[in-house]
Amino acid sequence: MKTCLIAISLLALAFVNQMAFSQTKSKLFSIGANEILVYGENCITLTGDKANVHLVTVLHGNKTEFFVYDNGIRKGPYNTLSDNMIKDCGNTSEKECDVLQPSEIYTEPENYIEYDDEGKAWIKHNGKKNGPYDQILGIDMSLNKAVIYAVVLISGEQYLVSVTGKSVKITGAVNKLIVSADGTQAFVKTTGSVANISDLGNIDMNNLEKLAADMNNCHIFSIDGKKYGPYLTEQLRDENLWFVKNSPAWYMIVSNKLYMNGNYLSDIDDYVNSCDIRFTNDGKKYVIVDYDKISFSDGSVFFYPLKVEIEHFGDKLQCKWISIENSVDIIHYLKVF
Repeated sequence: MKTCLIAISLLALAFVNQMAFSQTKSKLFSIGANEILVYGENCITLTGDKANVHLVTVLHGNKTEFFVYDNGIRKGPYNTLSDNMIKDCGNTSEKECDVLQPSEIYTEPENYIEYDDEGKAWIKHNGKKNGPYDQILGIDMSLNKAVIYAVVLISGEQYLVSVTGKSVKITGAVNKLIVSADGTQAFVKTTGSVANISDLGNIDMNNLEKLAADMNNCHIFSIDGKKYGPYLTEQLRDENLWFVKNSPAWYMIVSNKLYMNGNYLSDIDDYVNSCDIRFTNDGKKYVIVDYDKISFSDGSVFFYPLKVEIEHFGDKLQCKWISIENSVDIIHYLKVF
């Protein structure tokens, strides 16, 4: 019996290892050689079965000759596209995104901030008060609500602080504060070295060119005291600095280059944004979903996806999609890596 159990365990382990880096490809059916898809009228469920693929095509160069594909069977041509020929797919417009969004502090700040009679600001957390601060310029909280971070003003100086007691001085006008899901990390993106209007008195107004150049640069400050940059503000947009929901790693896109924890990962297309990229839990592998292709960190690229679904599969990513290849073949892919 013990030998049998060991054999079963080894088989199970072999299956898991095979699934860990597997890829399958299956052709479901083909459309006509001179047909093109009517993209707004297709309904696809990624089961790997052609029965769950509903496509509408039109004859190339002829917008009045339609065909409908159900379960791989071609029907038509039709001169018009009636409602009963179109399958209701429900609301499928919402795109999955791993980017960690701001916490409830943004919508309910009164639950975490209070002001005393002198107008000083305090941060409330777990029955304790942290402060006082002259002003709170930005505030956010970890996903597990364990730690609150804030950008505060104290005697004319700016600081990134946490309720755990950490504090680091920062400079520049505050653009964005991000906090990791577990609360171990926080970053602030700032523009220039001028923190607020009162600092303009310390700048040589006769050198406006230098001032303009200063305001065209941005930096990133971490709660650990690290400073990254300078970067041109037009090359590092606020939305391209982020944490994900399942990892303390942080990411940014600068000048069409993707970075993790400040280290270069890959060049990417200029229209890719943070929600187009999905990472494994360890952040070492990723997939980028563009409108015209799917790119994996292992170097593989697949073109013309019609529908894509990605989910975390343990420490891996499980990717399912349907593509059109050779202009006519409808292909289902499953890739776990």
